[in-house]
Amino acid sequence: MNQTLRNMLLLFPVGKQAYLAYDSLTRANADALGYTERKGPLGLARLRLPWVAIGGDLDIVGGAVTGGTAQTTIVSNGNMETDDPPIGWAIENNAVPDGVADERTGGAGVQSIDLAMGVGKTQARGRQSIGGLTGGTLMVLRGWLRNVDGDDVQMNVLDSAYGPILTTAAVAGVAWTEQFHVFTLRDASARIGLIANSTLGDGTSGRFDDISLLECHSEYIDPGEADVVYRANVTTPAAGMDPAGLILRRDGATQWIVQMTPGTAGTDFELIELNDGTPTQRASADRDFAINTTYRIAVALTGQSIIVYQDGVQRLAYAIAAVGLTNTQFGIWDSANANFSFDNVEITQYARYNHAGGY
Repeated sequence: MNQTLRNMLLLFPVGKQAYLAYDSLTRANADALGYTERKGPLGLARLRLPWVAIGGDLDIVGGAVTGGTAQTTIVSNGNMETDDPPIGWAIENNAVPDGVADERTGGAGVQSIDLAMGVGKTQARGRQSIGGLTGGTLMVLRGWLRNVDGDDVQMNVLDSAYGPILTTAAVAGVAWTEQFHVFTLRDASARIGLIANSTLGDGTSGRFDDISLLECHSEYIDPGEADVVYRANVTTPAAGMDPAGLILRRDGATQWIVQMTPGTAGTDFELIELNDGTPTQRASADRDFAINTTYRIAVALTGQSIIVYQDGVQRLAYAIAAVGLTNTQFGIWDSANANFSFDNVEITQYARYNHAGGY
């Protein structure tokens, strides 16, 4: 075999490869989704597999790409601006609710909710139940939290049987802190909880503002392979901090998310496991993703390992027996009203891939 032919085989490995029928996708504010290519990378037509829609507004139907309507949060009075104390939030545990001047920088209004401890209590809670949802849908919960003079504040999500799906990390600092959390609905309803904790006595409190819950937009393809390399160019939006990325979906209750959150200090690249809807971070890195910038993200599934690369360098890794149990569906996902772009999405058999050439 001459060197020219050898190089061609290394560049275009033999074996099953799947490219999306329209492999350059942009969803702008959940309202306009466009495509620019009808062939794979470098203009080469390869095996194309159909999309599988799993909730949200990012839909590919036949040969056409359709967007949905622009989303608004399905939380009622999430900005706490209606009435004082804010309506739409049930108060538990003898908490004392109050609407107070909004001190959050960039707040849309003038009011947040303050949850103070009742007599003899060490926790104050507010909640809101939301119905008419679709089980199995990927969701993002976001909100601003501030500890005033208690121990800490946090949020949670419960299913219809009040089983916990998500409990956020506690915020102990007095500065307003924004949180993003992705999870999967178990059924057709969810209960959002706001929690202030304090062992310091009656009246200590925490504040919450701009709480929102929105569907993520996701599509999958199924190559019928267990060990693969999954690659995509992912371009961050020109503004905003909503997360998005790639998703690996198993038959059953387990799936993994490769999550990018641009404009975020600290951990902004994560591998998150969703087990029956409940998220657990399995690996993380601080990559300082810039806005309006394209990154080449690759995920290798081999044996019982998930290995994640960014621009050819390994950044995340996780090993568990569940990785090798069955074939996987591979998808792209865009959270809430973010506006990521996805291009040159490719799936290659792991055994056929040119590992020496990098990811």
